[in-house]
Amino acid sequence: MDPISEGPLTTGTPSSDSPAPVKINLGAELLRQLLRDAVQTMGEALHLWLTTSQIERDMDLYIAEDDDKQHIGDPLASIARRRLGDNFASPDVADLIKAGIGVLAYAQKNVHRKITIWRAVRKHQAMHTANGAAS
Repeated sequence: MDPISEGPLTTGTPSSDSPAPVKINLGAELLRQLLRDAVQTMGEALHLWLTTSQIERDMDLYIAEDDDKQHIGDPLASIARRRLGDNFASPDVADLIKAGIGVLAYAQKNVHRKITIWRAVRKHQAMHTANGAAS
């Protein structure tokens, strides 16, 4: 079943003794929120990777604020909505998109941690080598 081409999503099973299915329009608001979340994740990644000093970290350099998320995410949502239509996805697809954003955020955070650990180990090894050579 293709949720994009099938029209509005419905819940319940149609039968003569059940109520009419409830239509769920996931359109604009969900898409807008998904893209705002993506902007937030992007800002967190930029903050993690591009800040080089404590003052930059303290000032939350590159972290997207609410107005940033709105000013970037909303136009992207409008473009996507014009291309995909109002009922762009099922709740499952929306959750998959959210999970994808979460996985990317998790991965970039842990790759950054791994690089930080690697650098610390290399620095420690270099100091140990230098101290051993001086003895």
